[in-house]
Amino acid sequence: MIRSLVCSAILALIVGSMLMNSPLSAQNRMLELTYSGNNLWNPGFRLAIVQDWKEEKTSTLLGKERSTSWSKMITAGLYHDVESHTGFYIQAGALYRNVGEKGWFFDAELSPLGLYRSFLTETWAVDDNGNVSQVRLPGRTYLAPAAALHLGKAGKREWFVGGRVMTLLPYNTYILPLLMIELGVRSPLTSTK
Repeated sequence: MIRSLVCSAILALIVGSMLMNSPLSAQNRMLELTYSGNNLWNPGFRLAIVQDWKEEKTSTLLGKERSTSWSKMITAGLYHDVESHTGFYIQAGALYRNVGEKGWFFDAELSPLGLYRSFLTETWAVDDNGNVSQVRLPGRTYLAPAAALHLGKAGKREWFVGGRVMTLLPYNTYILPLLMIELGVRSPLTSTK
């Protein structure tokens, strides 16, 4: 089990680095900073690099212009559940975006490659002789695919709100969904002249 999770982590990092290495210039990369918690008392933060992959402009029947684009992204995040644990996760995936004429946009994100590592609070173990000792770095590693939907306003600095579902598996013998509320901003990594 541990061996397969380590292999999955290495695979996620390799695929994520391949996603970000492309002939496109750095001008097409954006930095995303997001509050991503499941409520106000279980906060989380996400940092992502988003790179354009493919973009096309279309016209609707009413003559309004819309643009759609596909982007690649790699994400690192931190989540804190006050009562039980702190978690760190990395994910790689794709982002579909539909932007209207006035700059309002809709995002749909799918990140099938993801790992989540939980770190529990103070944990103790009892050995066969009855000796009690503190466990070092208690917690588990989970596969953590995710999907998200966002609405926002495009511009030089973009903002968005939305929701995310991240699943932890295998969580005991089940799948545990984490529902998160997101509020974030995106800005270019390099200044355009």
